[in-house]
Amino acid sequence: MARIRNNLNGHTIYKVSGNYNEINFEIQIKCSVHNIWGEVEHSRIYKSEHYDPKINSKKSITEEVFKILKSSDQQLKTIFEEDYSSEELIKSLFYKFTQEDVVNSENIKILSNHYQYFFNVFNSESHLENIKTFVSDKLVNKRYSPVKLEIGKSEIMTSTEFLNRYIPFEIEIMHKIVCIIYEEMNMDDFIEYLIKIIEEQATSQDEFDLEEDFFDSESEKEDLKNSIFAVYDNYFKKSEEK
Repeated sequence: MARIRNNLNGHTIYKVSGNYNEINFEIQIKCSVHNIWGEVEHSRIYKSEHYDPKINSKKSITEEVFKILKSSDQQLKTIFEEDYSSEELIKSLFYKFTQEDVVNSENIKILSNHYQYFFNVFNSESHLENIKTFVSDKLVNKRYSPVKLEIGKSEIMTSTEFLNRYIPFEIEIMHKIVCIIYEEMNMDDFIEYLIKIIEEQATSQDEFDLEEDFFDSESEKEDLKNSIFAVYDNYFKKSEEK
């Protein structure tokens, strides 16, 4: 028995041929997509009974069809084999357990973006741990105890400045999500926390040098404020866009 690899019009196929009890046989090994394409190519082009001036055009079309089929096959394979990390599953369960309450409280239907924004902002290890705890308590029907957030006050921006920039409704949705796992806080405290999260991330980088006189520099204050706004411009609609 021999194993042979051949090319059929540029596409690799595998053949196993041999002899058994004086009977010759050949087995072709190829995927179903290749088989569908082969049937069309064989009957319409290779075995065409009449001269066709458009044969090259038809060859080109069948080749493009094969590429589409092959791409679709790969995409289906990716979907079939796709796996989820534990973090992705936890986030999905958190959405499943909470979205109805948030929808009812805000009378809205679509929350996918707001949840994504929430996960993007509250992305530290401690926040994820609290989300995990909430989900695990829900799974075993245990009462969840909300965690208290430590609210730090920014010297860069006030909550009023922040609220004046954005449509309040957008912020309120994230506020509702946050208050599911953290102790109830008023809007001002929530805004202070949002500002402080990004401020701390920005100042932990080399871009800003927190010397004693840092907050005396109006230009550096403005730069940091713009960095904070740059983050939340991706999540909240600006007031002037009403």
